Amino acid sequence: MSIASRTICFAVLLAVVTHVSAQDFTNAVRVLFRDHIELDRRSIGMVVGIVDEAGQRVVSYGKADNGASPEVNGDTVFEIGSITKTFTTLLLEDMIERGEMKLDDPIRKYLPDFVKVPTYHGREITLLHLATHTSALPADADNLSPPHWNNPYAGYTRERLYEFLSGYALPRDPGVKVEYSNLGMGLAAQAIALKARTNFESLVVDWICNPLKMDSTRIHMTPELKARAAVGHDWFGKSVADMDFPEPTVGAGSIHSSANDLLQYLSANIGLTPSRLSPLMAKTQVVRVENQALAWFCSGDIVWHAGGTFGCSAFVGFDKKRHRGVVVLSNSMFDPATDLGFLLLNSQWQDDKRPKTVTLNRQACDAFVGSYRINRDNVIGIRCEANRLFMRGPVHLSTELVPDPEGNFFMRVSGTPVTFMRDAQGSVTGLISHIYGTAPVTLTRFSGQSPEPAEIPRVPPIANLKPKAFDDCVGQYQLASGTTVTMSHDRDRLIMKSEGQMTLEFYPESETHFFCSYLPVRVSFIKNGKGDVTSFTVTTDLADQEFAGKIWRKIHPPIRDSFVGNRNLMVAVLVGSVLILLLAFIRSRKNRSVPG
Repeated sequence: MSIASRTICFAVLLAVVTHVSAQDFTNAVRVLFRDHIELDRRSIGMVVGIVDEAGQRVVSYGKADNGASPEVNGDTVFEIGSITKTFTTLLLEDMIERGEMKLDDPIRKYLPDFVKVPTYHGREITLLHLATHTSALPADADNLSPPHWNNPYAGYTRERLYEFLSGYALPRDPGVKVEYSNLGMGLAAQAIALKARTNFESLVVDWICNPLKMDSTRIHMTPELKARAAVGHDWFGKSVADMDFPEPTVGAGSIHSSANDLLQYLSANIGLTPSRLSPLMAKTQVVRVENQALAWFCSGDIVWHAGGTFGCSAFVGFDKKRHRGVVVLSNSMFDPATDLGFLLLNSQWQDDKRPKTVTLNRQACDAFVGSYRINRDNVIGIRCEANRLFMRGPVHLSTELVPDPEGNFFMRVSGTPVTFMRDAQGSVTGLISHIYGTAPVTLTRFSGQSPEPAEIPRVPPIANLKPKAFDDCVGQYQLASGTTVTMSHDRDRLIMKSEGQMTLEFYPESETHFFCSYLPVRVSFIKNGKGDVTSFTVTTDLADQEFAGKIWRKIHPPIRDSFVGNRNLMVAVLVGSVLILLLAFIRSRKNRSVPG
């Protein structure tokens, strides 16, 4: 930045200073949550807890449900999803400490003799493989039969799990590659419970929750816990029920907890609170392969895990070097809890070290509004809302930018500096961002147009289609990579099924455009000149490179589709066949009545 442009910048700022104040960290977090809920419209209620050597703090904003429900707080109970896996591996370390199990033990040792656990060229799956997602087992078993999309494990039994294991062929050696597996962690939890001759929840409560005084952490909630539970919400803000985790899946994502309880859990993991469990927790944090510890993920000094259900998002993480931890809980699906968690872990928490701020008027704000990019696929926008500047990236999270009296900008919550670049005339041409303590990232301003404000997600109206319009879309479709999906027709919707992926339901907006009622996913079917459906494309706000923005070509209709398209022919063939059989029967009776 030239001296002339810096002078212009400072002159503008000094002319519009209306207030100078120190930035209290907890207040900055509360404002971030308020903006995320009120401006970005991506959450209903959020709670964050932070813990370090100075103690614990909880910040919350929003409600437990839509309407006149109570506000969330540190004792509000949320689904924490896959954070449950860190409890599973802690129990595993406890069983090892008691001399009951070993990490190198094959899993077959703890299952009934009749279960055929898959191997690869004689190499067996061990407890270590299950605990580090290196078992070569898939994310989930392919014999789930859920009654509804948002409860994929409902009704799954131990017998069905054993049936799956006995028929599954491993694609590679266990221990070679990290590939996330809910199935594997659920299997580990089952082995632990069978060896301990009790159920998983009893172990969690007796060995973890009671020693750490975590009275709000349970799998099956009491009436008292239900009374202060947050209600989960899907992408469009509709309330959804909690997920079911039957016995074979309980160790993968079944636990409910509160911010206050999880702060106790983190405090013991960091070593801030003396506990018999702390040495065992330290063993679960040791990296075993790639960046994978026992359930925990490790990013430098930060140890973390995220959790998500079809109604809630959660994050727990801690910095081993700085002895600080963060809990983020939200009662909305796909809320960026992980991004918030890392943002807070890398923020400046000490109020006396945070810069003082000034406020700007609209004219000053407009100088920075626009679109900035690193490349075509990485674009952020800066907009002005009520004389406040917000930076928003690909995730649905807006971060406020504030200046200090010297004209330097920084992110309000983290204290991370953001430097605007100007040309000789003083016009903003780009910015340099220092995200999460990484190397500076330079973005070029390519438009002065303010990005569109966040829209409230809404479910489109459902079109009333005739059965044939649905049946025209039925069939098997394939990407150029060979990945296939199957479209089927069920009453007023289409069902898209892909091996190893969640089953999606699509409702019609028109004969060729369908939408998912619980995810930001749309399907557009393409017809040829004869009016036959030949392919479809997917658009989504989710980061799914496998499904989105590509052509899925119809390779052949299933048998049912052929039948549906030729109902009249089918009826004629069936009637003709019946008549032929009837005539043959009459002739045989006549032949039998003639004496020989």
